[in-house]
Amino acid sequence: MENIIKIDTNELTAFAEEAGKFVFKQSAEENLLKLLQLKKLIDDALEKAKAGIEEAGKKISPDFKGVVGQQIKAIYRSFGEKYTYNKEKVIEASPYLKEIIWRKVKSDEVNAYVKANDKLPEGIIEKDRQPKISISVKNLQLPTNEHSK
Repeated sequence: MENIIKIDTNELTAFAEEAGKFVFKQSAEENLLKLLQLKKLIDDALEKAKAGIEEAGKKISPDFKGVVGQQIKAIYRSFGEKYTYNKEKVIEASPYLKEIIWRKVKSDEVNAYVKANDKLPEGIIEKDRQPKISISVKNLQLPTNEHSK
């Protein structure tokens, strides 16, 4: 028996459009929740697919590095810095280390200064930050589709 995934893109678009009315219609919350459930199902399926690729690759070769298809590549990648150092054993003048000094604005203190003086301290500039809507589910547990199991 062949498993078939059907996605009605018109229905998906309708969910998104209705969910966008969440501000005005409480019933739109259900459409937003449906979209979040679909996203979770897809994210879970992708993680399962990654695990399957890894397992199959390791069976072929313990040195498996990934696979490249015509449109998709699934390869191992490492993120973050490759090396660190032992702070107890490092020599100050090590040619393999560089010292980086950076400063960070103390937001709480700047806020207090602005509140007291109605202006920013000299040399401090407010960043242009664009707020974006963030969506989360209150109970942190998205219900999953019963049929996906």
